[in-house]
Amino acid sequence: MRNRIEYIAKKKEEPMKVILLPAVLLFLGTAAIPLYADPSPEIEKSRIQVAGQLREAMTIRRQMRTIEEQTVKNDPELKKISDDLQEQFKAFRKQVDIKLQANSEYQDLKTRIEKMREDLSQKRERWPKREPPPPRR
Repeated sequence: MRNRIEYIAKKKEEPMKVILLPAVLLFLGTAAIPLYADPSPEIEKSRIQVAGQLREAMTIRRQMRTIEEQTVKNDPELKKISDDLQEQFKAFRKQVDIKLQANSEYQDLKTRIEKMREDLSQKRERWPKREPPPPRR
């Protein structure tokens, strides 16, 4: 113990480190507090606007997809291309599944996602069916 005191007395920067480190940690800890505080009204309003814009974009994309599906359904050339793409994608998925049979990490993740899908589908069956929203004009 006495050697330690003599060592500290000889080195002037050592006591400074002992005092400085807790002070820095205390400062950093108090500086992080505002990050967890409630957002200001402007930030909350901005978040609501972004959520509304995302909802609108999803609705627009859904409407576009419906029009695309109708167009493909009514055009024999597009229907053939679509069917060919679906067949190619099925063949692609089959080859990927064969290649990843030995990958245990992939198989574990695949099992987890299949379980999640099953759970969600069971929950959806318990939820009442909603009427689709009327089309916007």
